[in-house]
Amino acid sequence: MLMVTLVVSGLIYVRSTPFGASLSGDRLARNERSPQWYDGEFRDPQPPWVSWRAPIAGSIFDGDTSDTSRPDQPLDIAATDTSVFDDPPAEGLRITWFGHSSLASDR
Repeated sequence: MLMVTLVVSGLIYVRSTPFGASLSGDRLARNERSPQWYDGEFRDPQPPWVSWRAPIAGSIFDGDTSDTSRPDQPLDIAATDTSVFDDPPAEGLRITWFGHSSLASDR
């Protein structure tokens, strides 16, 4: 019984306004003014990329040879001055973001 109560409560909660409950009133009017609003729903201006294989490897297996599959120019690589890590931070925490999902935290 506890599990049923939790599931029902969760379903009710995710239908609340912060989670995208049905639009009405001012929210509906604001959304209808959006250029992406079409026929009662938002439409992505970019067509979805669909592959039946893994999304990361899909372009390799699907033979994607479009002009957008590679950059026109080589990407710049910024060298990191590693001497900034020689001394600990003077105060608090130092966080260095290297890109995408790589960072170093130091105190």
